[in-house]
Amino acid sequence: MEIPSICRYCGGKIIKSTTRALYPKGREPIYLCVNCNAYVGCYPDGRPMGKVANTVLRLKRQETHRIFDQFWKKQGWSRSAAYRWLARSLNIPEQDAHIGLMEMDECERVIRLCLTAKEEESGVSSAAERSNHMQESCNSSRPLCICSKNMTTDQLLRHMRQNLQLDHFELAYYSLEPEKGRRLCMTGICRQCGQRLCYGVELPEHEAPERLLAAIYHWCLHLWMVEGFRSAEDERDFRTVFVSLFHKEDQELAQGWLERTETQDAQ
Repeated sequence: MEIPSICRYCGGKIIKSTTRALYPKGREPIYLCVNCNAYVGCYPDGRPMGKVANTVLRLKRQETHRIFDQFWKKQGWSRSAAYRWLARSLNIPEQDAHIGLMEMDECERVIRLCLTAKEEESGVSSAAERSNHMQESCNSSRPLCICSKNMTTDQLLRHMRQNLQLDHFELAYYSLEPEKGRRLCMTGICRQCGQRLCYGVELPEHEAPERLLAAIYHWCLHLWMVEGFRSAEDERDFRTVFVSLFHKEDQELAQGWLERTETQDAQ
């Protein structure tokens, strides 16, 4: 794969760096956009491990890997057999069947494949129920968007891009130490029907606190900056929004991490 030089998101210059540019204890080699911090890991010989990705796409790939790995291990397959199955299911060459090369819609397709196969075995859940699961799991009393009822996942994501007005982020977790079941959600209002729209990702369970904070920060910041997601009257400070995501006992740690990161960026 060709070594990237221009960022596919913002057109900025890409340099070879390490993840220390993103969090203080980072050591892994990466190709990093100096403008928007999109990056991709690289092998010792300098080859990129995939396509440059922003935080939203990286978290989606991690979620896809987790669901795919759970699926093929439960089937009793080898890793190579699992990727052969994936290539056949997606109708692509085996050399292209790597999650590190996939875009958001392709990741969603892999997740659907795995969940569909699992549900066919157990005989539960319709396609419409699966597409709305990520919204129904959010902790909110506001009714779900009626426009998105019975939409597929692809249709739902397209509807959100066109109609969502961002309201807030939600972080569901118990501890900043490695744990299962942590989830980060973006919740907003549908501009068509006025009801709730939300989208979330499961956070990596083995991330150390500083890497977890970095992932949460960049995921939320990317969506915060999407043109059209926030109303013109929204004057909230993103730094305050970020720190408020955490439990009171963790907010001092989050604030300290944020200040260290901003100091590094200014140097």
